[in-house]
Amino acid sequence: MTPLRIALCALVAASSCAACSPALTAEEVETRLKTATATVLDVDPSAVTISNPQATQTRRIWRAEAEGKIFECDADRSFALPDCTAVS
Repeated sequence: MTPLRIALCALVAASSCAACSPALTAEEVETRLKTATATVLDVDPSAVTISNPQATQTRRIWRAEAEGKIFECDADRSFALPDCTAVS
């Protein structure tokens, strides 16, 4: 087997394992949403309440409450690039 073929096999194996990773639990999702929200709002994650979490093929969408305000938030599927907009 040539070095190129070995490298390609390793790449295919690695990408197929990533696709088979276990799904996050509801608790893990909430923790990540709180952390993403806290990062945007510059507050402690324990001060954030999450409601109505949803996942589309490309985005995560949720409502968050912090410091007496309600926010509509979203991020990509890996919880990166979060953004929150105050709604009240």
